Amino acid sequence: MGSTRLPGKVSKLILGKPMLVHQIERVKQSRFVDRVVVATTIKDEDDIIARMAQEAGVECFRGSESDVLDRYYQAAREAQADIVVRVTGDCPLSDPKVIDETIEYFLKNATDVDYASKPSNYPEGLDMEIFSFSTLERAWKEAVKPSEREHVTPYVYNHPEMFRVRAWQSGVEDFSAMHWSVDTPEDFIFVTKIFENLYPQNSVFSKDEVLNLLSEKPELHSINVGGTGYEGYHKSLKEDEQFQQKHDLYERVVGFEPDAIVLISGGIVKEVTQDGVTKYRSTRTDEGDAFGILWGEARVLAVAELAGFFPKAMIIATGAHHPEQAQATVFQNELEQLSILRNRIILEEQSTDTLSQIGETMKIVHERGLRCVVFITNEYHIPRVRAMYEHFETLMQPDAETKRIVNECKLRGVQVQFTAAESILPYRDKKFIEIIDTVKKSPAYLKRVQNEERGTAMVIHGEYGKQGTAREDKLEREV
Repeated sequence: MGSTRLPGKVSKLILGKPMLVHQIERVKQSRFVDRVVVATTIKDEDDIIARMAQEAGVECFRGSESDVLDRYYQAAREAQADIVVRVTGDCPLSDPKVIDETIEYFLKNATDVDYASKPSNYPEGLDMEIFSFSTLERAWKEAVKPSEREHVTPYVYNHPEMFRVRAWQSGVEDFSAMHWSVDTPEDFIFVTKIFENLYPQNSVFSKDEVLNLLSEKPELHSINVGGTGYEGYHKSLKEDEQFQQKHDLYERVVGFEPDAIVLISGGIVKEVTQDGVTKYRSTRTDEGDAFGILWGEARVLAVAELAGFFPKAMIIATGAHHPEQAQATVFQNELEQLSILRNRIILEEQSTDTLSQIGETMKIVHERGLRCVVFITNEYHIPRVRAMYEHFETLMQPDAETKRIVNECKLRGVQVQFTAAESILPYRDKKFIEIIDTVKKSPAYLKRVQNEERGTAMVIHGEYGKQGTAREDKLEREV
């Protein structure tokens, strides 16, 4: 439903029926397709798509809005598909004969082909792709660029050295310059005219019938002349350049490309809505404890920002159980709201303070064989957290086994960095420059810095756990 050039296009009516329903009915006529699944987003505005799928008698899978590759992969996995046939919702003229023709080609050459699409000499708008689930899964695991995640298959057909991609033709005439998909109001008018002329006689009219109609009524060509149907992909290619620039920038800020991005807990706040529902969220710029400001929300936003540009990195959300809800779960929910997929997030729910967050995180790092780990916290917190890691084995509180694991990670050469959320957020949005400046001038922030300096000195001198800092961590958890 989120099309920018023609909003809500799949629900627009053609002869009294939604465009998507027309397409579903046509696809269902394929002799080889045994299961049709509509893959849409979890956004409320796409509830209508789920209803249309149900009314058309097919399944609906709902997933990520921006990561369409993940949405397709999860839908195919849930459907237990061995072979995936992909058609996009902007192709209401999808021809079941073309679908079957392409499937037959793929099956006939299955030992030599990982991916195939419709005959290259057919009109744009009859688009369909076919590939094995294993091909989809590899793309899902390895694709990084925005264009590869948003458009599902570019990673496959742009890597012929890894995938056996076949381009083929059917017949000798070339109709590839014709534009039959629906991307603009003019495209919708064109397709509506096609349906008005052909649907009453044959509800599943074919490509050849459309070609004959256009031959008889050439004026129909002028309705949407000049369209290509690939503007969205070309836009994504430009976004790839911006993505790479931002990726390289954050790699310099962090110091490496991380295997894991760790969100150190920064306190949570309990809220009760007007209807009596209790919710928890991370602390904001004006919230803290007896030791000063916390601003845990900055950590969540910074982790989400890095996660978007290091898509292969896992996210570790830390924080032990609050009496009602784990802090790590609160952060997981907030990250999901920022479009970070749940399956990327590992919950660390054993820790009770900053020191144990480091220890429990390093257990995960050790268990999974990770090599490059960045901890995200606030700037005021960095000196104490770094000191805790550097002096971990000499501090009183960690148990012997945790100390052994941390030491082993150090000996193994695991790279660990501690990065301030404040060094990330201005690149996410320039508005944070002023916000950070205001926060740093506040008495609550200056108070926090002073307490952190004392805490850091206690760690360095081996006094951590004897006084003060343990209580500080306790208060952070009970904001």
